[in-house]
Amino acid sequence: MRAMLAVVVLGLGASALAERKTLVVGAGDCRDTVLLGSVRDFQELARGLLRAGLLEHDEVLNRVRPQPTRSLEDLQRQVETARSLLYNGQNERSLEVVRDALAGLERASPEVGPWPTTAAALMLLSQLEKNLEHPKDSTEAFRRILRVDPMYRADADAWPPSTVRAVDAVRKELQRSKRAVLEVTSSTGPGAQVFLDGREVGKTPLRLELPVGAYRLALMAQGEVSFPKVVNLVRDEAVQVDLAFEGSLTAQVPLCLNGDDSRALRLAMAVDADRLVVLRNAAQKGNPFYVNGLLYDVDRGERVRNAGIRPEQLRDLMMYLFTGKPDISRAGPATEVSKAEPSLPATNSSGPPPPPPPLVQSSGPSMSLGRILSFVAVGVGVAAGVGGGVVYALGDGARTDFAAAKRADGRLPDSSSPVFPTSVDLMTRVDLNQEVAFTLMGVGAGAIAAGLVGIVLYPASTSTVAVVPTRSGASLTLSGSF
Repeated sequence: MRAMLAVVVLGLGASALAERKTLVVGAGDCRDTVLLGSVRDFQELARGLLRAGLLEHDEVLNRVRPQPTRSLEDLQRQVETARSLLYNGQNERSLEVVRDALAGLERASPEVGPWPTTAAALMLLSQLEKNLEHPKDSTEAFRRILRVDPMYRADADAWPPSTVRAVDAVRKELQRSKRAVLEVTSSTGPGAQVFLDGREVGKTPLRLELPVGAYRLALMAQGEVSFPKVVNLVRDEAVQVDLAFEGSLTAQVPLCLNGDDSRALRLAMAVDADRLVVLRNAAQKGNPFYVNGLLYDVDRGERVRNAGIRPEQLRDLMMYLFTGKPDISRAGPATEVSKAEPSLPATNSSGPPPPPPPLVQSSGPSMSLGRILSFVAVGVGVAAGVGGGVVYALGDGARTDFAAAKRADGRLPDSSSPVFPTSVDLMTRVDLNQEVAFTLMGVGAGAIAAGLVGIVLYPASTSTVAVVPTRSGASLTLSGSF
């Protein structure tokens, strides 16, 4: 009966959870192999529960930072192959090869310097379109070169005089065409390299007057590369790139970001995720590894649940974060811990070991003192609760501004919007205000409850509290009447 109930509950829960898109990422030191392994294992466990509702890491990476499918050298050889096919009169086949090479060059990182190969491929594309009697497409290929490199000159030794003259004609046409201003800045400050269609055109802060059209924009600074962006320049545009965030996403699977949770939230918003799980190695120096997991509601920018657990209990952590309950499909109850429990050294003696002595043992307070402390707890609880209410009220202004910054559909603005950094800052302030307020309220409620219990149970005999080590950790033993 219990197994059947578990199947029904998990089935209903999975169908409900699958309706929302969930992103799982690691955060912290992205060279930590234990952290990466935990993220990979958690992703596999979540896939069984969420199914289509889970965003796959390779798809997310391909969306925000498309990875090259071929090296620059391979693409250069492909362009040369297309050129040979052109010389042999195989225009259709050559066109197919050069278009495929251009698609690969669009995915190339600007740090490998793809522009010379891109320009050569576009020149070849123009000649092929001309041979196939597509004059508009032939001219457009020249425009794609000259928009980002207006001083480009066709090699008279490699191309016929008619092609050289056609390039010059398009150059003059672009000089008379409609133009718009593109301003580019970076969150990392001045000096970031700016690339348009793979060609470096300057450093931030940069102001360019360009022919209207679509451009592929990327920034690079100190080895960090931004996400590629398509800028449809039809009027003056100002683009601020958060290179600190975009450069923190490592180009690897499983997904991992260097930095705090705000960067993970930005990634979740960039891929339209509804929920975010952030996993960290939360072990302090000298302590065993354990996983800390946080579940966020992305639309509200709020934490939903937070728990820490040993790596071997990832399934329990996954079930707790998504359902708020332990994994009921297991024979025993799920174990929730906030820190890894200390383990005892193995023994070589045969037979069961004798019970170890308590680590800590102390006498409880007298009855009169216990009653006094109970009243003190109630007073502290009331003060903490009132303080939490005051802190929450002080955050009304930030919450109002945050609500006003959202779009009509309730989501935050796109990451390319000029108001996006302000919206994220407001979201962080609201989250911090609510975290402090709710923590105070929670502490107050707990103190009041503890005080009331003490008052109701008073008087009581002296109690003994002992922390006793076991094979799996430490257990708390209370003796006496309460």
